[in-house]
Parts: sequence; structure tokens; C-alpha cells
Amino acid sequence: MEFKDIKLIIWDLDETFWKGVLSDGTAHIIPENISLIKNSTDAGVINSICSKNDLGDVEKFLAELGIKELFVFNSVNWSPKGERVHQIISEMQLRDANVLFIDDNHLNLEEVREACPGITAVSPDIIPSLIDFFEQTPKKDLNHNRLNQYKILEEKKEFKASSGSNEEFLYNCNICVATNCNCTDNLERIYDLVQRSNQLNFTKIRSSRDELLTLFGDSSVKCGYVSVEDKFGDYGIVGFYALRDNTLLHFVFSCRTLNMGVEQYVYNQLGRPELTVIGQVASSLEGGTPPWINREGTVKNSAEKEDTGKNKIVIKGPCDMELIFSFIKSGKNIIKEYVYVGKMGISVEGVNHTSHIVQSPDISAKDMKRLQDTLPFGDSKMFNTDIFRRDISVVYLSLFTDPNLGLYREKSTGIVVAFGEYTNDLTDESIWDDMINHRLFDANCNFTIESLQYIRDNFDFLGRITPEEIVGNLDRIRNRMNPKAKLILNLGSEIKFEANTNPAYSDRHIYHKCLNDLVKEWKSGKDNVYLIELSDYVKTSDDYTTSINHFSKSVYFALAQKFLDIVKDNTMAMRKKQKPRYMRKFGMILTKIKRKLKLK
Repeated sequence: MEFKDIKLIIWDLDETFWKGVLSDGTAHIIPENISLIKNSTDAGVINSICSKNDLGDVEKFLAELGIKELFVFNSVNWSPKGERVHQIISEMQLRDANVLFIDDNHLNLEEVREACPGITAVSPDIIPSLIDFFEQTPKKDLNHNRLNQYKILEEKKEFKASSGSNEEFLYNCNICVATNCNCTDNLERIYDLVQRSNQLNFTKIRSSRDELLTLFGDSSVKCGYVSVEDKFGDYGIVGFYALRDNTLLHFVFSCRTLNMGVEQYVYNQLGRPELTVIGQVASSLEGGTPPWINREGTVKNSAEKEDTGKNKIVIKGPCDMELIFSFIKSGKNIIKEYVYVGKMGISVEGVNHTSHIVQSPDISAKDMKRLQDTLPFGDSKMFNTDIFRRDISVVYLSLFTDPNLGLYREKSTGIVVAFGEYTNDLTDESIWDDMINHRLFDANCNFTIESLQYIRDNFDFLGRITPEEIVGNLDRIRNRMNPKAKLILNLGSEIKFEANTNPAYSDRHIYHKCLNDLVKEWKSGKDNVYLIELSDYVKTSDDYTTSINHFSKSVYFALAQKFLDIVKDNTMAMRKKQKPRYMRKFGMILTKIKRKLKLK
């Protein structure tokens, strides 16, 4: 197996990822392995776990190491590993040939090889070579878009388990598919699809970049890329086709959309043209258009959506909100507005900035189209929100985004756009080389000299928003919301994160303190505003994982409980998920301690 073909690494833990045995209390971490996880994730490779251990102990230890969130589809129990590894690969919709399994036990290796014939199953002796390879591999996924896509799949797996039939599950996903002919601007993503996709690559033609550009420019060829989103998130560009004389030259899709019916939908939309299938594919194109796709029409802006139903709840914010809601089972009335990956593969964080929210009702279609077309990080939905709809009864908004992003005001219109870390001024030519070469945080955006010159000439850099400006935005948001709706705000932690190495976060605890004090003062007399303060739950640095905005699982669980206490009458559409076993144990221990203290 060539390392460049790896899409997934599945790890054993004891005597493999770390030295010693966790359950015996002898586990000692290997720092180089932690760096390997981070480097491989930055390179777009996914990591998973198949271990014979206690899940609660493993999650706690990985959280202490600050890398728990870098693993997905983990299988931690005491059953044989062969079938479990097969299940991980199947659920992640990958091929055995693109998976590396590492384990120190030769019996486990043989068992996995038998269950997954195409897999590469090896001992930990391979790890030094992996470390060297990923240290030199270009870090093309610094915002972890691929990891986030697999987290969406993981959430879908849980949702599917609670659904009835598979068709009922697909209908409930609200899958929307869109096609676009502007292929040249998305060359790199299309090239990646053509080169790396196998299971849903019907033609198996591995065109070079130059060959694709020639194809895009050929007037006799109809080229298009396919984007998909559903209730769980935006999958970005997941497909590509090239059609000449009613014959498909290219017809390829990402395995992330396997079993969604996307390829059948697109094939029928194209009129079922001639197609010579090369090799094996994981899907049949027989049958008509899947009825569960685009059943509500093509994807619309929030302003175009109809207001239907009652007591809808909007959850808006970065990854902290997603982790809080891992403990809460959402129903159809829950609208999740998280950070998403746009159709250009760029992470759109600005959508949750209060400056975007207050401008959203007034942004014209013309202005939005210009921003989308001229800004390298522009996206058609970056000002979208549903929080001003009249049928919204609860808005839960995290204020973690505002202190981080930089603001840029368009000189001709005054429109303010949020992007990137506030410490990196895109109008400053001295950092351009670092932005172009991805040495500074860029949300997976491919900057050029021309695009940076455009930003410099057409925008003023405002730095980051002040706490006073945030409170002003909150006031405008509250005044435009349904007056009967509850506004719940997440206030950041005021405890310093000692392990911080990012300049953009150096004073975050101080900023949080200033903002929190102002928000508490502003809240006075406003009965529909509720505050969830992280300072009530974060007491020491041990409650953090990777940053001041990322916390241990027990903190997220407490935040979920607090949210449910506040919404009370609005919880018809949601219920608590069953606590993980280690949380149930924690609860029982806490109860015993309280009883003893009471007796004393």
C-alpha cells in the first residue's frame, strides 16, 4: 500500500498508539503519535479506533490529550476486531484498499485481514515511516473539512438507527442536489474527485488538470459539478460529469453520498445518456428519479422559505453547539445553523458572526451575488439565518465566533464581512505570501495575489469586533426577532487556557470577561434573554481540551442540561439522549458524595 492512497487509519490503542495498558493504569502516551494524528488529519486523512477497552476510559484519556475530536466512528468494546473493523469501513463508505489498520497483536491482524480482504493490516513498526510521510505531506485540509464531513456521516448513522425504514430515513434527510457549470473555478476539487474516487467512479478516467481544463473549454462538451446538502450539513462538491453527444465521458461521485441516491438523481436529470461503466461500482443507475431528493424544491435562501409549523428552535454557532447537541436528540422543529463547508470547500464561520446576522435581512441578492463572485471566501449562504422568522420560539446563539474573526468593510456599500483570524489582516501585503502558501489560517481558501489585491483595493480592515459592538448587535437581533421568542446566549470562559499557542487566542479569557460583563448588564430587565455562562462549568484548565472554546465531555453534558432547563415548554421536538455509561457512573458517584456531605 502506498501511503498516498490512505484515506483512513484505524488504530489499536494499548501497546500500539500508546505504551502500556489503559485499564491497568500503565498507559504512557507517545508524543510522536499525537503529532502523527494531527498531521494526518491536516493532510485530509481520517483516523478511527478499534480497541478492546472501556469506552469511557478511552474518551477521557483522549480528551486529556486534546485529540479526542480527531477520531470518528470509534469502536471500543471487548468483542472480536475483524467484524468491527469491517463495520467501521462500511459505515464510513470506504474501500478496504484505502484503509490502514495498525495493531500489535498478530491474531487481531489476521482476523482483520480475513474480514476485510483488501485492507493493509500491519504492526506498529510502520508508525515511524508514517510519521516521516505525513510530516512532509502538504497540509491541504487545515480546517478539517474531510473530518467534519465524516462527523456528519456519524450523526446520520445515529439518526438512521432511530428511523423506521431506509426510505423513511431518506425522506427525513431533506436531501437537496444542485448542479453548476462553473467548473474552472473548482478545478482542484474536481481533479481530486476524478483521481481519488473509486466506488462511484463510473468511467474511471483519471484526467489530468490540463485535460480537465481542455474539457471545460470545449463547447461541444457539457460539464457540471454536483453539490449536495441535507438536514445534517453541506457536503460541498461531491460529483462531476462531462457529456458529449449524449454520451458521458465522466460520471463520478464521492463515496460520502453513497446510498443517498444522488448519482441516480443526476443521471435521470441528464436524460439517462449513454454510459459505459468501467470496472465495479457500488451503485446501480437503474430505476427512476429518487423521490426523496429535492422534494421541497432546490435549495433556497432563508428569506424564501415558507414559515410553517410552530415552536421552531434555531441553534446557531460553531462546533461547541454541535457538541452540546450530541446529548440532545433533535426533532423536525430544530433548525441547526452551524459552521458549514461551502461549495468551494471553504469553512464558512462568518455565517454565525453577529455582524452577519444583523445584516442578513437587508443584504440584496445583487450584493450577495457580487460578494460571492468576487471574494475568494464568498459563499451564497454566508448571510443566511432563520432566527428572524415569526414561527421561531427559541434562538440559542453562541458568542464564541465574534472574538475570533476579522472584519472587512466594503468601501462602496459599507457591507461588513467576517473572515479568518483577526490577527491576520488580508489587506496587509506583508502576510500575503503566508496566506497564499497556507502558512496562516485560511479556512481552506486558495488565495492568489489577484484576490488579495482585490480585497486590499475594495475593503477596509476593521480588526475584530469590540465587546460594545457585539452588545449593540445583540440588541438589534433581539428587536427583530419574534418578540415572544427566547434568546439564549453562550458566554465564553474566563479561565485562561494555559496550553494556548495561537496569538489570536492569547487574550481571549480577558475579552470574554469584558464581553460577559457587558452582556449581563444589557440583559437586565429583558425577561426573554437567558445566559449560559461557561464560567459556571469551567473551573480549571483541566476542563479544556484543545482551546478555550473546546471543553471536556462533562462540560458539554452540563450545558445540554442547562439548555433543556431553560427551554422547558419548547422541548416537544427534542429529548435527552441516554447518557453514556461513564456519564451515568459519574452521576451516581456525584449523588453518593452529595448524600455523604448532607449527612455530615
